Amino acid sequence: MSRSLICGRLFTADDLKAQFANDASAVTVLGGDKVATCGVVQLSDINNTGLVLDSLVIVLFGDVTGDGWYDGTDAYVVSLVANGMISENALTAAQQMAADCNHDGTIDSADAALLKQAGLLLTAVDQTLPDDALQTNGVYLEYCALIDQLIEIEEPATEQTQEPAAEQESIVARILNVFRSVFLYIFCHLFVKTA
Repeated sequence: MSRSLICGRLFTADDLKAQFANDASAVTVLGGDKVATCGVVQLSDINNTGLVLDSLVIVLFGDVTGDGWYDGTDAYVVSLVANGMISENALTAAQQMAADCNHDGTIDSADAALLKQAGLLLTAVDQTLPDDALQTNGVYLEYCALIDQLIEIEEPATEQTQEPAAEQESIVARILNVFRSVFLYIFCHLFVKTA
């Protein structure tokens, strides 16, 4: 069974199922109706219940966090990767693809800026509207058009490995050092001025 990646304009699980509609297999989107990065689509044999023929991992470009939206939260994660605070290898292959939302082959500050812009647009969209009303909302359409979802993807030749524990500890140590420095700065300025 493969773990291929799938991308494109996939708004709902029903949209995704429609792409694979046939008489020989059933399509299941794990995780409900929301299409999001790292979600899984399974194709099963309809004649043999439970036999999974293939499994595809969803990539929604820009959606690094897997919540089905590309927004400021994704911009934050991408900026951590772009600035070396988190290694690209700490992300799955699907998350890495989603993070390179301008499709230039690198995860950098340009990707983070694009996601910040998307997040600002998304705050102006009434997300409680039904899908048909969203499809006619000008701001929502601008948000959807901001990141090209119809790009052809090339899968990595080898499976990504998680970074070694020592390198992960190094990242955690750097983050703790930043918090320690901020705490000391605040502590010194508050108590030195009052003393």
